[in-house]
Amino acid sequence: MKFDLIKELNADHSALVEMLKRIGAKGIIDDDTVKQLQEFRAALIAHLQKEDREFYPVMNKAAETNPALAETLKVMGMEMEQLADKALKMIDGWLAGLGSTSFAADFQIFCSLLAARIKKEENSLYSRYLKLA
Repeated sequence: MKFDLIKELNADHSALVEMLKRIGAKGIIDDDTVKQLQEFRAALIAHLQKEDREFYPVMNKAAETNPALAETLKVMGMEMEQLADKALKMIDGWLAGLGSTSFAADFQIFCSLLAARIKKEENSLYSRYLKLA
């Protein structure tokens, strides 16, 4: 059911944001932060895969007859591809021990970027998905 998927995706977003808050609260990279970053990375990838597997096929099908939706998906898809790539590279860098001196500031920027994307998905894409029912 469409509503259940959106509830799951929103729950994923909430869990990801909570993970980010816990990681950011420390402001340093230590063993615990590394473990939390690894868990966040895995959760983010699982969420993206769920969207690719369950959410976007329905949206792409609807976009075949809706040019405005097709354009929105194109733009947001490119944004997401760039953001996901950047996010994973930043996480991988932190996991490799890079950027520890600027971690707190860089992590806040990272969180802001992800929060903006989550808001955009929930306010734009998810509501359009529900209207397809």
